[in-house]
Amino acid sequence: MYTYCLNNPVAAVDPDGTIAITILGLLIGAAIGAAIGFGATAYIDYKDDGQIFNGSVAWYDYFGATLLGGVAGGAIGYVAAPSVAAFLGSSFTIAIPSFTMGGGAMAMAAVTITGGQIAAGVGIAALAGLSIVFSKNADRYRPKDSRNNQKQNEDFKRACDRYNLNHNQRDRLHRKISKKGLSYEEIIEIIIMIFGI
Repeated sequence: MYTYCLNNPVAAVDPDGTIAITILGLLIGAAIGAAIGFGATAYIDYKDDGQIFNGSVAWYDYFGATLLGGVAGGAIGYVAAPSVAAFLGSSFTIAIPSFTMGGGAMAMAAVTITGGQIAAGVGIAALAGLSIVFSKNADRYRPKDSRNNQKQNEDFKRACDRYNLNHNQRDRLHRKISKKGLSYEEIIEIIIMIFGI
């Protein structure tokens, strides 16, 4: 009977009856935020060279983004949960005028829509939009060859070290050759062409 207050209704009081919703919002928000943080990092990793979990983005970057997303999402969920619950539980009635064909009299038809139905419609539209975006750009960042990304990164570092490129030069070179799957020799040619070495 008193689960909402951990079986202690004297010490734990919930006069508005929203603590369970607030805690649930915190947990759901944290899970969604962590998923977004992890997904955003994976997208950045994939955008870099067409592969994920291959060393181009460090494990601690994934961990940090997931943790930060979880904390931010939990805070937003904690604050927003009571308002979202109130919206999902609400209903809206819309009056639509209609006319009879014969006599021209007007009648009103009422349509009731709940907040849950609106949220479900928005969620379906968002999923449809995401599927369109990712289906159009699925192969956009794939390297031109099938060589291992770790090997490409080693070639890049070796070429930069050979010519003692500074940080700014390495960034400029990386932007130039990113997502092209170039060999060590091709990277050397581009270094010579860009920096005149």
